[in-house]
Amino acid sequence: MRGGPVTPPPERKVEEKRSPEPQRRVTISDQVKEIPQEETRVDPPDPREGGLKKSRRMERKKRTPGDSERRRKKGGDTEPNAEEEAYEQESLETVEVEASSQEMVETLKGWLRSEECGGLSVAQNGALVALAIHRSGTPLGKYLERLVEPGSDVGKRELRQRGVLPLPLLPDTVKELKGLFESGEFRRLAGSWAAKKQNKEKAGKEMRRIGLLLWHGLAVCLVNFLWCGGGRKGPVHQGTVTKAQQMALDRLWSTVKNFVDDTSETKEKIPRSPDMGEWGKKLGDVRISYQGEVVEKAQRLTLDQIMPGLPPPGYGASVPLVELCDGELREKLENPLGNILPEEEMPDDLPRPKVHASAEQWEMIVKGQFLVNGSFGVVKPGKYLDDERPVLRLIMDFRGTNAATKILTGDVKTLSGAPSLQHVVLPQGRVLRISADDLVSAFYLFALPEEWSRMMCFSAPVDWRVLGFDKPGKVHVGATVLPMGWASAVGVLQHAHRRLALRNPLRGGAGLLGSCEIRRDSQFPDLEVEEKLWSLYLDDTSLMEVMEKRVADDLEGKASEEQERLRRACQHWGIPVCPDKSLVRVEKGEKLGAVLDGEKGLLKGATRRALESISLGMWILRPEKAPRKSLQVFLGKEVHTMQFRRPLFGIFDYLWKEISDGEVMIDLSVKAVEEILMAAMSQPLRVTDLRSRIHDVVTGLREVYCIEEGVDECPDETSCLDEPQVILVFDFFAGLGGLSRALELAEVKVDRLVVVEKDPACRRLNSVRWPGCDIWLDIEKVTKKEVERMVRSVPGLTGVIAGGGSPCQGLSRLSANREHLADPRSQLFYKYTEVLGWIEEMAEEMRVWCLLMLENVVGDNEDIEEMTGTLGSKPLLVCSSGLSRVRRPRLYWSNVALEDHGSFTREHFGLYDAVVFEEHAEPIGKVADEGWKWTAGEEDDELRLPTFTRAIPRRKPPVEPAGLKSCDEATVRLWQGDRMKFPPYTYLPQYLFEKQDGSGSKRVASVGERERLMGFPTGYTLALHKKEPQSEQEKIDQTVEREAALGNSFHTVTVACLLDLWLWSMQVRTDPMGAKAIVEKWHEAMDKQHFDDFGLIDVEGVKASEEFKELVEEEKVMCLEKNSQRAEWLRLCSHPGKDGNPSLLGVRLVHQYLRRAEFRGSDVRLDLNVAYRPDAMVRTTIDPRRWVWKVAQAWKWQRKEHINLLELRCILRTLEWRARSSTFHSCRFLHLSDSQICLSVLAKGRSSSRKINRILRRISGNMPKPIKYMDSKAERKRERQRIGRLSDQRVTKGTKERYQHSLKEVAEFAGVSTDRLLSMPGLDGILSDYIETLWEDGDTKSVASYALAALQFHQPTLKGQLRQSWRLLSLWNKLEQPRRATPLDPKLLLGFAGVFLRWQWDDLAHLVVVGFCGLLRTGEMFQLRRQDVVLPRYGHQSAILFLHDTKTAQRNLLTQEKVLITEEMGIYSLRYLCKGKEPGDLLVETTAPRFRTLWKEVVQALKLEGLNYLPYSLRRGAATSAYREGMGFDQLLAKGRWQHIATARLYLDQSLQELAALTIPMAAEPLIRAARTFFLAAKSGTRGGGG
Repeated sequence: MRGGPVTPPPERKVEEKRSPEPQRRVTISDQVKEIPQEETRVDPPDPREGGLKKSRRMERKKRTPGDSERRRKKGGDTEPNAEEEAYEQESLETVEVEASSQEMVETLKGWLRSEECGGLSVAQNGALVALAIHRSGTPLGKYLERLVEPGSDVGKRELRQRGVLPLPLLPDTVKELKGLFESGEFRRLAGSWAAKKQNKEKAGKEMRRIGLLLWHGLAVCLVNFLWCGGGRKGPVHQGTVTKAQQMALDRLWSTVKNFVDDTSETKEKIPRSPDMGEWGKKLGDVRISYQGEVVEKAQRLTLDQIMPGLPPPGYGASVPLVELCDGELREKLENPLGNILPEEEMPDDLPRPKVHASAEQWEMIVKGQFLVNGSFGVVKPGKYLDDERPVLRLIMDFRGTNAATKILTGDVKTLSGAPSLQHVVLPQGRVLRISADDLVSAFYLFALPEEWSRMMCFSAPVDWRVLGFDKPGKVHVGATVLPMGWASAVGVLQHAHRRLALRNPLRGGAGLLGSCEIRRDSQFPDLEVEEKLWSLYLDDTSLMEVMEKRVADDLEGKASEEQERLRRACQHWGIPVCPDKSLVRVEKGEKLGAVLDGEKGLLKGATRRALESISLGMWILRPEKAPRKSLQVFLGKEVHTMQFRRPLFGIFDYLWKEISDGEVMIDLSVKAVEEILMAAMSQPLRVTDLRSRIHDVVTGLREVYCIEEGVDECPDETSCLDEPQVILVFDFFAGLGGLSRALELAEVKVDRLVVVEKDPACRRLNSVRWPGCDIWLDIEKVTKKEVERMVRSVPGLTGVIAGGGSPCQGLSRLSANREHLADPRSQLFYKYTEVLGWIEEMAEEMRVWCLLMLENVVGDNEDIEEMTGTLGSKPLLVCSSGLSRVRRPRLYWSNVALEDHGSFTREHFGLYDAVVFEEHAEPIGKVADEGWKWTAGEEDDELRLPTFTRAIPRRKPPVEPAGLKSCDEATVRLWQGDRMKFPPYTYLPQYLFEKQDGSGSKRVASVGERERLMGFPTGYTLALHKKEPQSEQEKIDQTVEREAALGNSFHTVTVACLLDLWLWSMQVRTDPMGAKAIVEKWHEAMDKQHFDDFGLIDVEGVKASEEFKELVEEEKVMCLEKNSQRAEWLRLCSHPGKDGNPSLLGVRLVHQYLRRAEFRGSDVRLDLNVAYRPDAMVRTTIDPRRWVWKVAQAWKWQRKEHINLLELRCILRTLEWRARSSTFHSCRFLHLSDSQICLSVLAKGRSSSRKINRILRRISGNMPKPIKYMDSKAERKRERQRIGRLSDQRVTKGTKERYQHSLKEVAEFAGVSTDRLLSMPGLDGILSDYIETLWEDGDTKSVASYALAALQFHQPTLKGQLRQSWRLLSLWNKLEQPRRATPLDPKLLLGFAGVFLRWQWDDLAHLVVVGFCGLLRTGEMFQLRRQDVVLPRYGHQSAILFLHDTKTAQRNLLTQEKVLITEEMGIYSLRYLCKGKEPGDLLVETTAPRFRTLWKEVVQALKLEGLNYLPYSLRRGAATSAYREGMGFDQLLAKGRWQHIATARLYLDQSLQELAALTIPMAAEPLIRAARTFFLAAKSGTRGGGG
């Protein structure tokens, strides 16, 4: 944890004549243009920015306007004007709530109950919300009054306001709000039609005008209120309106106008809110799941109600699902029995849901038992029969099947909702057109293999005769369709629908481009290249096209080519499409709960939904107590629409906490009422403007300091879950050992290396360079038994890496006579694939991780498809040109999906994904040999050498040599003079190295230069040869062989970067090294690492291979040129900036990062600096050297805070700095931050940490302005009033109550009142008599201790006056030593667990094992929830427990502690307790008091009475056992979480003495032994009951 609770720095005196000290600064930098790295610089701090607050205030009085402008350009201090009144109330929590506020809230509830608040238009709802806020008496209401009628304390009008906020209210808005507050009328806003002689149309226009003004005022009020931190006395705008403010007001007006005029998702001309009476019924028809989700209640089935929701006749189960699925999913669907859970994982009691239908109706519906399931219906919204009964969706309740089978994930990770469209940037002059189709009853269209029906039977049997069989008895009917209610149905349907869209039209698919698909598990499609997007969400298909307005008008109503192809594919498979839900190139569409306006470029929720939320909020505020279910439904609706403006999530704080308390009826606090009202005010703001253009100016933090004399940056102590690895590596087709070298560059420690290589020279090199490696001669002779023996030979193995590059001679595109995979050498690919399968199988069996990799050239499409189909993974195309000065494009297949990371960019193509690194290439001075230089490379930093090929000296030129036609005569002569070793194009002038002696001698790259460029140390390949050459010809021959071997090798730096990212993607590494670190590490070592030794050893094997055959390959050009289409797109999407000439390269760079933006986010653990949802952490890293930076703003912190809070304030400050300039308005920009905590909570929009949430709320004020901290008496007074009296902070509330009780008992003993007792003389004698009485009556010593402490707490002057009483208590301590719990040893632990297990308290049996292994306190065991447990993925890893609010954590001001479970038995028991649990579920439902009662009964059953075995014996015994078995004292101190060493030492010494003197009764030993055997037998599976 960085920082922590700290106090403000002490005041320092500065002599007036002494120059101020250079201060540490927080800087925000802005990017001006892109330049090469060599010119990158950071401006030094300006010493004029130093000094303290007082000296700056004195200096500010002397400044002139010119000085201010010069300081702004120089990047100087930009703190707010000291003379300006500053108000900073940082949290809604910290605002003082007046005593009358609760009474006013009750008055508000009564007013709402008396008014008819349903059936209101948008304008009327705005008036209702404004009146409710005004009458609430909350700080929000007070601030609204302050905005409408500013008092005398709002400041002077002539003072200049530097920031955008607070915004002023429009004069017309002020007028309407005043009239509204006076009249209290919110329904008849336009007044009486008769009195004003207006017709209905004019009245409607007047009401709309008033509604616009009211909603605009509410939006301004909310933004200001959030910015000022929630204070009722927050600052109010006074003075003239600046240009930036006017732009902000205009933008808010446009947003409100779109909200008021929206009629989406309704057929009414004017949307209206529901009647208040409807909410009771609506909430009664839903229930809340264990996960907190709102679900429809189960309805009884009738045939006529479900028929409209079923597929049309003849379409049910008409599509064979298996034929639309590929790969592993297809195999699992074809083998249903293989999906049944193993016996040891099968639940003890399978759910047996019932069919919600009468016997008669069930027989009409359905017109061996392994698993039985139920069925029910849920209401289909908006669908009714003629008799007004609702249409029902048929839901098959397959809880039984779900509990007993594995879940097939399918393509569930690709599901992407409407918020993902926030990535869209709609260019100026272009519009978005939406097309969509919806499958009819999609789930029940698809047929599963018949074998599934026996696993999907329904619990209600039917007569055979109903099914048309003339036989007696009943039978259970099984489902053969894809059932709604099956846990795997969503992923399977998504997979099948995507295969339908992506598959080639010749195979019945639509052939849509994968690069245009919007999916959650991949970056957003590149709109610079593709102007078409498509997305699938189960049965829903959405297609979007960006086009010019003129073209869109011509094509309106005409189906696009992609939509036609999808419809033809559906027709081919017999899949019906719902015509009522189809959209064909419309400008406005409603899909997945969102409204997408392609004309205006808006993504938002419908106003109709907003009115529903407002209505529900007002309904919740009416009763004295609100039902918990209604609050859950309300927050569910709010969360959905807040996704389109995520910062608004910070509004909610108290509501979440009051719901989590678990009360059925909740008495809402004033703060919770205020949050509901703020949510209503925020409805118009929940919109994303897709036309917001991209600004090329990037901001970021250069330094962050906690300022105090001598205090530097606080260290980052982020939690690391990396554990030591034991790795076995198989290097197939090893050659020069490129895989081993890549692992070395990636800092992967290899414990055992197996080299598979046929060439004896390469085997010699590997033996020399990688001593101790195992060498296998021929991959064709490798057997499965050898692989298994090798894998099992490594003790403590945790992972396996296997990789290689199979021969490519038959695959090279430039080989005219290539035989593809039929070539005898390239055929080894199939053997290699078989061996990889053996390795993966063994790794899975041993439960260790496995990374498999294949490298090869970019061959013909049919070869790539064949290899991809065989390996089962899509390859990555990676070229070394992004890391090195030489090109080497290669395809890489792996069994690990590469997650997106900031060190590379990814582009999707049909056969592969292209991965592009962009790091600095080798320093040019370290590339060339001594005395040589590469002139063209020095002149052009972007120039790259061609791919290094094998050196093949020739006497005659080959057939059609590559690039010969592009070579001039000089180049051809040079090629021929070099014996035509390499392709002719490699001898072009720009690729030649020149001797520096002026002789003009030129040549291609030497062998040493090739070694360095391929990532090998200089002289690395010398080990190919046994000894130094004895002649010049032998030296030439050796050089040719070295060059040939390098032409066959990996580019090791590229492979190192991929291995690093693959290990990170599979979570073996918590954080990757990153390509930048790998490249820089190699660059530093290039001129230091050098080999001059030869391979002076003999190796076994065959003779040297036959003459090299010709192999010439040329890389495929992967760089997409900047064509006119891309440049035009960038121009239209860029923000003009100050000079109207933005950097298109800068705009493109920002857009590429925008495509990778993460919208999910995560809350954080402040104590550990880790996220609750690591999978949602923002992983993209960015190299800041892409831009040139200058200091834009710098300031000195006025107080010390936690480093995370300071970093979040910096981001807040950046927003305020941008908001001051109109050039930054209405645009998207990139801000760089190195804080994962800040990035996570900003993406999420809120945090449970109120310290973080208070700043997030200010950020949600759109463009907030931080207020200068004033260390004044008034502020200190407000803060201390919030905390309370100092005397009340001495003890906790519970201790204070205990003291009060003890004081009353002493007063009763003395026969006086408590007040009289505290002032009585001779109190020491009275208390001594009381203690003597307690001793004689047999009371516990704690009663006497609390009595003494209580008296001294209520009367501190008694300290030192009760000497006799304390002496008696001390004597009591000596006479009665505290009897501690007897430590429990491991054998006795299993005995206790066995008794619990035999009594069928299985959860308690495993809980005591977990408590013992984790040294947990009793209360900690019963607070554990599933979300607090991190189970290991592999056998070697530990489990992690996160403990909340423990005793040690409270002492250290933490919220959580982390405990590792390393014992196999403990991990086994944890898995048992976690099985089937949802994140919020307790691991054990039994309460701690019940456990203590059962514990006593177990002690009695084992005949251990009198030995003082208590539940705390688990913790004492575990610590003692660990110490006896050799655990270090430091480790034990950390695991036991003791604060003081002396305490732990005493703890252990006493336990060891007690164990030494302990004797187990003879009668107990056989009982303990039998119970222990019972538990172990249950664990091994030889007995039931133990899981």
